[in-house]
Order: sequence, then C-alpha cells, then structure tokens
Amino acid sequence: MFTFENYSAKAFVDYVVEQMKLKDSNPDVKAKIEKEILTTLGRRIIASVVNAMTEENLVKFDIIKATHPEFSDYEAIFALIDEIPLLHEIMIKNVNDLAQELIYDVNRLDEALEKSKSKK
Repeated sequence: MFTFENYSAKAFVDYVVEQMKLKDSNPDVKAKIEKEILTTLGRRIIASVVNAMTEENLVKFDIIKATHPEFSDYEAIFALIDEIPLLHEIMIKNVNDLAQELIYDVNRLDEALEKSKSKK
C-alpha cells in the first residue's frame, strides 16, 4: 500500500504504475498514463485543499485575490495553506485513497483472471 507521508508526485506515479503492472509497457503509452495519473493527483490535491478551507479561509482568500490581483488562485490558496486545519492529515488520507482507487480495478481484473484460469 502506498503511504503518502513525504510528498513525492514521482513516487506516487511510480507506485500506481507498478501496481497497475504497466512498469514495462510501451514508453509512449506509459508516458500518457503517467501524465494522466499526475493530472488526477493534482486535481485531488487541489480539491482536498479547497474542501478543507474554512469560511474564514475563504474570506481571506477573497481578500488576497482583491489585494493581489497578480496572484493566481493557486498562489492565493498556497498563501493560506498553513492556516487550513488538519490539512496534512486530510492530504495523506485523500492521496492514499486515490492510489487505492486507481489500482482497484486492476486488482479486480487480476482476481477475475485468476478465477478463470483455475476453472480451466
């Protein structure tokens, strides 16, 4: 099982690719899959941060955006990260859950293949 304690997107992608048994697949296909996994990871992280924000954080976000129009939404969120309660724990849980979601169907397929082999 993947444990997201010290953030490493590469370690996450490598783990998921390995668990999906795609480590030795065609390099072009593997690169596309890795990019999609990384994109999904990024979305999950941003969603985790936004969902963990309190009403007070959202007000501060609006103030930051109003006073610093040069900041992107991401920069404004990252300016508040230290103030978001339990964010570290939420991130660990959500990224670990994502790893399991991404490899779940592959594991189910392996189980089905094993069952079909044992019936022959």
